[in-house]
Amino acid sequence: MKTFWTGSIMALAAASSPVAAQTDDLALAEIVVTAQKRAESLQSVPIAVTAFTGETLRELGISNSMDLAAFTPGLNMGDPLGQGNQPAIFLRGVGLNDFNTNNSSPVGVYVDDIYISAVSAQNFLLFDLEQVEVLKGPQGTLYGRNTTGGAIKFTSARPSDEFTAKARLSYGRFDALEAEAAISGPLADGIKFRLAGTRMRSDGFVKNLVDGETYNEDDSYAWRATFLIEPSEDLDLTLQAFGGEITPKAPLYQHFGTMDPASFDEELQAFTARCSAAAIRALACVDQIGYQDASGDRYASESDRGGRLKVETLGFSGTLNWRATDSVTITSVTSYIDVEKLHEEDTDSGPVDFLHVTYGVDQWTFTQELRAAGSGSNHNWLVGLYYLEETVDQDQSANIFQSYRDELLDLGVDPMDIINAFLIYTHHMNKQKTKSYAAFGQVDYNITDQLNATLGLRYTKEKRSFLTQVDLVEPLLIPGGIIDGMGNAYSEKIDNDELSFRVGLNYSFNEDVMVYANVSTAFKSGGFNGSFIFDPAELEYLSYEPETITAYHLGFKSDLAGRRLRVNGELFYYDYDDLQVFTLVDLGGPLPASVLANAASARMKGAELEVTALPLQGLTLQGAVSYLDATLRDFQSVAGDFSGNRPALSPKWSFSVRAAYEHPITDTLSVRLQSDVNWQDDVYYNVDNVEETRQSAYAIWNARLSLLSSNGQWEVAGWVRNIADKNYWSYLIDIGESFGMIQGMRGMPRTYGLELSVQY
Repeated sequence: MKTFWTGSIMALAAASSPVAAQTDDLALAEIVVTAQKRAESLQSVPIAVTAFTGETLRELGISNSMDLAAFTPGLNMGDPLGQGNQPAIFLRGVGLNDFNTNNSSPVGVYVDDIYISAVSAQNFLLFDLEQVEVLKGPQGTLYGRNTTGGAIKFTSARPSDEFTAKARLSYGRFDALEAEAAISGPLADGIKFRLAGTRMRSDGFVKNLVDGETYNEDDSYAWRATFLIEPSEDLDLTLQAFGGEITPKAPLYQHFGTMDPASFDEELQAFTARCSAAAIRALACVDQIGYQDASGDRYASESDRGGRLKVETLGFSGTLNWRATDSVTITSVTSYIDVEKLHEEDTDSGPVDFLHVTYGVDQWTFTQELRAAGSGSNHNWLVGLYYLEETVDQDQSANIFQSYRDELLDLGVDPMDIINAFLIYTHHMNKQKTKSYAAFGQVDYNITDQLNATLGLRYTKEKRSFLTQVDLVEPLLIPGGIIDGMGNAYSEKIDNDELSFRVGLNYSFNEDVMVYANVSTAFKSGGFNGSFIFDPAELEYLSYEPETITAYHLGFKSDLAGRRLRVNGELFYYDYDDLQVFTLVDLGGPLPASVLANAASARMKGAELEVTALPLQGLTLQGAVSYLDATLRDFQSVAGDFSGNRPALSPKWSFSVRAAYEHPITDTLSVRLQSDVNWQDDVYYNVDNVEETRQSAYAIWNARLSLLSSNGQWEVAGWVRNIADKNYWSYLIDIGESFGMIQGMRGMPRTYGLELSVQY
């Protein structure tokens, strides 16, 4: 391996020499990123970053935060609770597939430097963006909180010096309508504004055979108001208000029975044998009440509950920059975000109210960051303080055979017999409070003109408390709640702290080829299980320990052939201690227990390569490939021994290719053709790695053809996504032998449409 890298680096250095350089003016544009909290060229930042401009996002049809995964090597996103819900974000095998609302992802999500802690708010519409940056690997110094896997940064467009306006309208299959608009300009001397918003709706692509309605639809909007106040050359204040709603009908799942119909035991009144994976996928099996989805239609459901999904977000932020001296800038970033969510789920996905779950949460987060940054003749430095305070109020219920309860009580059945038969309706209320403090700093020092060293440190202290209360809903009225032996409420506290670091070296052969090596650590604090708890035995799994990672990176960045060819690559090795892992486990209660446990150790290693080329005028070619070898080296769980298994959402191989060609047809008109293919290897959606919850390898092919004005004022485009109409599962959850079924979240079928964009 050492010989390969040495030879590759020397070849890159030679290829970028003046002898090999092209003499024409065709060259790749410089991409400026803020990955290190200062504006730098992407090619000079010694970490792996995949960046998208706002224009690229539009051309790729990326209109939602979850769409990024298809075009980012190493990034995978799942939707455990269906469209519109919080994503499960995994970056290079690092992530958490917990579908509860009180946990936080190990991949940090930031919008305009604001940390989006609430997972319910991480699935959002993308509009009027300047740029998106995906930072690979732990970001344990400059970003810190819960970034053991990396960080995704969304940067909105800034208020403009002159009046500008733009609008975009798209209409497509399933009566899908998407509209976006923005207006910007000066309000008064030293004051500028920008207003932007978007609206998306569609009729959905899943037919409910019970009520005749379509589900898995889009119905959402988002807005942003930004004001930039510049009282002097040395001071600027950005004030922002933002919000939005997601309000479709609750998404429906595909029902897969897992029990053998011939295995019914009269004495136990239950099915006792599990079907083979092939029989389960063929819909040849039943759940524990004997229901079998025999429709044979992937895009049909027989759900008795047409519930609601509603996610409301409202936030405010203020960013102050004061250039204290010619070389020192003080920055303050303050934010407050409130998120409310209600999800009325038909968990069993069948025509009988076997299992209905309702998730409710109200979560507010306050953050404050204060930092100072400066530079000298041979160094850059940054120091800062960070504070987060957060409260999560969960209000959720589990309803098992509720409609039969009153009938049984009227017949004089003992309420405890109803409970023993799992005919229950419970109300679960959790309150989680978090306070997090951090001090951090980083210095970059030029040892020579070509050799640079980086040192970063961050100290984090986090306190968290959790209170859970469980009650049986009337009319059972059983004193003491269902959790016998612990009363109606139980509370616990944790207190964690950690020192993280980053040490790196990078060497520039010349202005076009750079190699780097980093060693870094990161920390994600412990937490609590915010799911359904029915029995005192489950309290053993209420809390989990912090996870830590030590990461090693060796990479290069290069602009070759007169900057017509850009090749960036990285090798990485991650050593995890106490990796936080989510599993569903049958512990004998009415619902499978959601267990968050710590794997003693895990290892992720792999490589990524990204290539962009301009072979001729108007033609852009891009390709990216990711290889990931991820293993849970030691994970002894209450659910079993998962040592040697792969983490969830961690395909071994993935790649994407894109070609775009733009050609003038008159002095004022051009035509542009773009096509892309995104492929990923087999992926498991749970750490048990069973065949039933595996998605086999698949590719998605998209294309776009547009006619545009040469001055960029308008564009008309036609697009097709998932041209081959590939069937795939975006998530699969086995909810246990107690219910005998798997939930399947369907991927989007083929869609197509037209789009009109104008700007002034």
